Amino acid sequence: MIPMLEFRRGGRPRFQVRLSRSETRVGRGARCDVTLPEDHVSRVHFLVRRRAERLELLDRSRNGTVLNGDPIDQAEMRIGDVIRLPPWEIGLVAGNGNPTPETAVRDLLNPAPVVSTTHEGDRLLVRAGVLRVCDGPAEGEQYVIRKPEVRVGSDPTCDWVLTGDVAPLHFRVRVEDGRYRLYDSGAPEGTRVDGQPVRDPIELREGVQVVAGDTTLELLARTHEDRVRPQQGDRLGDLLGGSRVMRELFQLIRRVAAAEVPVLILGESGTGKELVARAVHDHSPRAGGPFVPVNCGALPGDLVESELFGHVKGAFTGATGHRAGAFREAGGGTLFLDEIGDLAPAAQVRFLRVLETGRVRPVGADREVPVDVRVVAATHRDLATELAEGRFREDLFFRLNVGLIRVPPLRARREDVPLLADHLLTASIPGSPPAIDAAAMAVLREQSWRGNVRALRNVLLRAALLCDGGCIQPAHLQFDLTAGNSSDPLMAMDSQEIAGSLEGAERRAIQNALDACGGNKMAAAKVLGIAKSTLHVKLNRYGMG
Repeated sequence: MIPMLEFRRGGRPRFQVRLSRSETRVGRGARCDVTLPEDHVSRVHFLVRRRAERLELLDRSRNGTVLNGDPIDQAEMRIGDVIRLPPWEIGLVAGNGNPTPETAVRDLLNPAPVVSTTHEGDRLLVRAGVLRVCDGPAEGEQYVIRKPEVRVGSDPTCDWVLTGDVAPLHFRVRVEDGRYRLYDSGAPEGTRVDGQPVRDPIELREGVQVVAGDTTLELLARTHEDRVRPQQGDRLGDLLGGSRVMRELFQLIRRVAAAEVPVLILGESGTGKELVARAVHDHSPRAGGPFVPVNCGALPGDLVESELFGHVKGAFTGATGHRAGAFREAGGGTLFLDEIGDLAPAAQVRFLRVLETGRVRPVGADREVPVDVRVVAATHRDLATELAEGRFREDLFFRLNVGLIRVPPLRARREDVPLLADHLLTASIPGSPPAIDAAAMAVLREQSWRGNVRALRNVLLRAALLCDGGCIQPAHLQFDLTAGNSSDPLMAMDSQEIAGSLEGAERRAIQNALDACGGNKMAAAKVLGIAKSTLHVKLNRYGMG
């Protein structure tokens, strides 16, 4: 029996990986055989190497590898040994057959053309499935799966033409929801996967053997590194940025968009994750279909499943008619689930099932219905922490984490601030928007921008009101005093100075907002970034009601 690494967290096994290769890598990088998302895990943290009947553990990390309580550089491993990599405990156990489909998450072959990017942001890890003939007339030949569907047989019209006793169209391999599935095409001699006849579509794992006539094939994985060439322009859809990190992001979006795989977008609040999702949709084969955004954090807990999966009439109190639900509304297009980390555990289970089966069951319905949708999810949460504390399902994470896009915060691309500022003012203020003097622009570039582009927009709109049609100067820039940013100009002023200088400015800002909005108080409050009730209080205070 081949020994296995058993990955445990919270005192219970989560998944197992068979040590069938000469070398098994574990780390944060996508090139690893097992990827752990924690920040303190090195890109390649350790590797286990097979030497005849021996297993060697080799440390490749910056933070060290601990075996049985002792830090090691290199050590022999035996059954029962435990590697500690908090929050994980990784034990060496005797092999007792194949890992179960439910737990062997990392045994699944990931066919995403783009798996993830390195920290430098200028490289892609391209991981593709490869069919190789290991026995038969065409022994040694191989085919790299680069299409959503590959037709295999002896007919010249097939994508991969095999010689020997093979049917004209023997089987098809399709990429579905980030996984490979094999479909038998009804050849008289049939198709076998690991010795079992294929009757229904079957998911393929790395290392599986497929028998078609007198030919035996195996499914392998090939990973290579590909450099991202930054886009030349400074725009992609509604995304804007001339910095190298943004132009690399634009090119990454194009690459991910072309693949029919789920996408996970990670980024802080205000970085533009929905704009990234929209760009993925617009540059994908589904661009002609609908783009349906759903904010999971804003869904009422008792209506989450109805909003996502739909309901039938009478399913619950208030269900006076049928509702299609977001998955069916996005049919033929893209469903964008923002703040996926806020999804309740019960909804996560149902969501996972939809990804696996391509079918939804509306609330109150007695049967499932098929859906054809690409899922793009996003979150600002630290998913490593969410996984460690059990608030987000590991199996769902691995299903979504096929095409990974990280959106850089504004502080990582300060050179884009002038371009963004000009665009935001022009787009938000009709006519002739105010200019920004050099000193004010320097202040803007030095901010940490905890709220990213959204915060920049708010600061600029308030400044445009305060400058009363003139040029925006440092005195017009009002930042969030609760952010504790010592570089904000207002932080250097005492409370008396702030009160004296802002009272008159506030009166003018309110009047300018009301004039610009034609006296509409709700619209004026929105422009000012305050609640309508707060605006009423200020109007009464200044005798402007």
